Order: sequence, then structure tokens, then C-alpha cells
Amino acid sequence: MDDVFSYDSISNVKQLITIQFWLYARAPASPFSLHYKSMKLCDKCTLEDYNIQDGTSIVIKAEAEYTLVD
Repeated sequence: MDDVFSYDSISNVKQLITIQFWLYARAPASPFSLHYKSMKLCDKCTLEDYNIQDGTSIVIKAEAEYTLVD
């Protein structure tokens, strides 16, 4: 994602991911969490808190059975 900064909260990053889903005319139908190095990221923390650098991959995991809504 282009407009993510080290001071962004995990909650904000999740909102940006949801917007990306919407831009492709799809929306997540269930809540999801973000994970880095097998650790679930806390919504209140920032990317900097986890030392997540530019170019680093994070994993999106569905919190329940996951389907996409058209």
C-alpha cells in the first residue's frame, strides 16, 4: 500500500485495506486481523511499535469464516 506511514495505527491500516477491497467492488464480510512474524497486531499500536519497515509483508487473517460480498 502506498499511503501507509510508520506512525499509522494498525486500526488505520486495517481501514485502508478495507477501502482497497471496496475499490475492487468487494468488501470483507467478516472481521480480519493483521499478523507479523506470527504475531497478531494490536489495533492501538503503530507500525513503528512493531518495527515494520517499508517493503515488509504482513498477513491478513479472517477472524471467522471468510467470504467476500459483491
